[in-house]
Amino acid sequence: DCSMNELIPYKNRNKIILKKYIFFSDRIIGEGSFINTYFGYNIENKIEIAAKINKEKTKITTSVVEIEVLKKAKGLKGFPTLYTFLKYNKYDLIIQELLGPSLKKLLLFYGSSFTVPTIFLIGIEMVNRLESLHTLGIIHNDLKPSNFAWGTFNENKIKNRNTIYIMDFGLCTSFKYFHKNNKKNKEEDSSYNKITLTSGNYKRYGNCRFMSLDVLKGHKGTRKTEMESLIYVLIYLFNLSLPWDKVKVKTYLEKINKITQIHLKISDDELCKGIPFQILLILLHIRR
Repeated sequence: DCSMNELIPYKNRNKIILKKYIFFSDRIIGEGSFINTYFGYNIENKIEIAAKINKEKTKITTSVVEIEVLKKAKGLKGFPTLYTFLKYNKYDLIIQELLGPSLKKLLLFYGSSFTVPTIFLIGIEMVNRLESLHTLGIIHNDLKPSNFAWGTFNENKIKNRNTIYIMDFGLCTSFKYFHKNNKKNKEEDSSYNKITLTSGNYKRYGNCRFMSLDVLKGHKGTRKTEMESLIYVLIYLFNLSLPWDKVKVKTYLEKINKITQIHLKISDDELCKGIPFQILLILLHIRR
């Protein structure tokens, strides 16, 4: 039973006020290539919030895509609540529900893997989140331990402790057609749908450590490849590493090629060695 302060160290000085929200520029709770996430709160009701600033210089940023997904997922269990979407110094700013620590931060904090029952409970929660997302016709495309969080954070306590939340939807794509007669075509093809999720106006790069073999080879993400990625996340939770983690190259493309080669060489049995056999059975089912 630990506090957020122990899991996510930060300072507390510089504050920025936008409408009824205040956040602190030196209280960073998440960092990315283009997006930094800051701790803040609602001035009116004192509820803690997460402020995500996107510094991309493209017309359609990953934040625009994330907003669209959060609106579609409104009310679904395990998805953060969207409060508002603002502009800050010409940058996109998302104000949303503050989640608890990510699985990656928890692993770093405890310094060891979780117990087998805990990992299976986490896995069931993650599958439920993906089922909800896929039911909306959306592929996440960036599954990794840092994109799943334990509960929500409010009043300096972690709440909703039995729920694993999924987050960071900037790389999502759509895979279903939506027709006027409300019938859904189940083809894994997004070329017809012209909404932001499938605009293709920006490059989509996920974390290649957890990519499925098909995606590493250049194919579009599908529900099948997403489930394979989830298995790699579970393997990582057990072993705290993957067979291709030690790859050292200069460019992203070289890294993808190297990881692909290791994927092709390593057997499924070797990949799942030392962890519960059910993980291997699920992986084989997905690949077939």
